[in-house]
Amino acid sequence: MKIGLKLSLGYTILVLLLIVVSIISIINLGSINKDIDDVIYDKFPKTVRANDMIDNINLIARAMRNAILYDSTQRQEQINRVDSARNQILADIAYLDSTITTVEGRELMQEVKNARQNYVGDQEEFGKLALSNKTAEASLFLQNEVRKTQNDYILAIEHLLDFQDKLMNESGASASGLVSSSTTMIIILLVISVLLAIIITVYVTRSITKPISEVIAAADKIAVGDMNVNLNTKSKDETGILSKSMKKMSDNIVTMITVTNKLSEDASNGKLDSRADLTQFQGEYKSLVGGINNTLDAVIKPLNVTAEYVDRISKGDIPAKITDVYKGDFNEIKNNLNSLIDATNNISDILEKVANGDLYFDIKERSSNDTLIRSINVVKKNIN
Repeated sequence: MKIGLKLSLGYTILVLLLIVVSIISIINLGSINKDIDDVIYDKFPKTVRANDMIDNINLIARAMRNAILYDSTQRQEQINRVDSARNQILADIAYLDSTITTVEGRELMQEVKNARQNYVGDQEEFGKLALSNKTAEASLFLQNEVRKTQNDYILAIEHLLDFQDKLMNESGASASGLVSSSTTMIIILLVISVLLAIIITVYVTRSITKPISEVIAAADKIAVGDMNVNLNTKSKDETGILSKSMKKMSDNIVTMITVTNKLSEDASNGKLDSRADLTQFQGEYKSLVGGINNTLDAVIKPLNVTAEYVDRISKGDIPAKITDVYKGDFNEIKNNLNSLIDATNNISDILEKVANGDLYFDIKERSSNDTLIRSINVVKKNIN
């Protein structure tokens, strides 16, 4: 796997985890928001309406009491207050009846409506008594019948309030539980993300640094002439490609050294026609080994010419002078061979004259060790 793909895959996994964390957070926040909205816009308004009903019942109770206490001119006003409060209660009941949908809530709501029906009946009976100026009977009826149905009515509403409080507490507990579970889930996912990030970072880093360190160590060994390198070339990423290239370079150098040592050994054993096979190499390696072959050719050709000329001269076959161009020490060898050819030809001419009885020649010794010329001069002198 290429390094770029490893990095992309690692970052993709991390991004996906972050996306998962974000989605879970959004979903849970939505659920929390739903519970909060349910409390704010549904359950809490119902408790407010139920409490308003109790307030209006208390207002009705005070108005009925006042209807007994006040004179006949103010009695109708108090009865009107009862009717007004009752209408407000009807509006609250209509709201609650349309918004409460649970089975238990509907049962409690029905109890409230039943209790109200009994209470309203007593209210109407009380109103008749009060408006008829039967204050004593009205007072007795208020203390006995009305108070009982009123208490039942309030108790039914309080049961409904307790039920709504329970629902609000449940919604609050649900929201709190969602916050707790969401926090735990997010922390777990973040810890997993961090651990994965560390694992991916360590893995990718090691997959890069370890092969590169091996390549550097191999390069250091090759730099000092140590070709015993061992590289992991199985990896498919860029470091594996680099290791393969380094291994191939090392193998080429080893092959070149082997070929060079073979040429040196052959030359030492007198196999001067031995040459390196250039098909084993490419590029500059091929040029380098080809240069070694050319160097051997440049050295051995003059040596072969020298050997051939010496062999011919030793057999009395005097060759023509060497006209090829040589440089350096090889040119000196050429000049010495040409001098030997001239000297040999000169001696041959003198000896031929001697053989023909012509002793009129002058030949000088070429050095103090020139026994050949000295002997020829002795022969000439003895013949004369």
